[in-house]
Amino acid sequence: MERVEAKIDKSLHLPAEGYSLKVKGNKAIIRAKDAQGMVWAKATLRQLEDEKGMSVQTSIIDYPAFPIRGFMHDTGRNFRTVAQLKKEIDLLSFYKLNIFHWHLTDDPASRIESKAFPQLNNPKYQRKDRDQGKFYTYDEIRDVIHYAKERGITIIPEIDMPGHSEYFTNAFGFPMDSKQGMKVLETWLQEFFTEIPKSLCPYIHFGSDEITIDHPKEFMSFCERMAKQHGREILAWNPGLE
Repeated sequence: MERVEAKIDKSLHLPAEGYSLKVKGNKAIIRAKDAQGMVWAKATLRQLEDEKGMSVQTSIIDYPAFPIRGFMHDTGRNFRTVAQLKKEIDLLSFYKLNIFHWHLTDDPASRIESKAFPQLNNPKYQRKDRDQGKFYTYDEIRDVIHYAKERGITIIPEIDMPGHSEYFTNAFGFPMDSKQGMKVLETWLQEFFTEIPKSLCPYIHFGSDEITIDHPKEFMSFCERMAKQHGREILAWNPGLE
């Protein structure tokens, strides 16, 4: 393919993320409804190319059947390097998935840098033989989010609460849903939301599944309050705490 003429045209009669692609001769013409549509159109063009960079002559109109096309990685249990995550994000983008649910904490460890509570990153409080001591700095988290965004993917980070938090109880001597635990969480979440602003991550996932606690309404209200204070939409597992 020698020439690509690509433009965003918001007046296209297509749903969000839609695009048209025409390949004629040595030229490809792309018209996309929005920036997301442009990413997918270019992915399709790459899929059409053979090993010599040649494409079949074709005319395509395409848009997603489903608005959410997601993939989740549980790096709390099994750590993945930033380089590995980027390779996987490239693949997700190539196949036009638009959500990466980044499960950053689980029983074995928290993978989020903590400046206020460095013990959360201390391997002695984490599960043996599960990538102890490995975590992502805030610079790395921001880098991965930017990388994904350029490829049409929104990252939804998950800090699993109050269940799946054995590392937390080990580090502090009390669980997340205790009065002391919620006080720690308030500071920790404040730090996270400051380091990872709404412009990068409009959503936050708080887990809430596979646990029974004495005061579920109080705890989930606390989670909602923290999310709303920082302008985030909150997600949780279903079934889970309401």
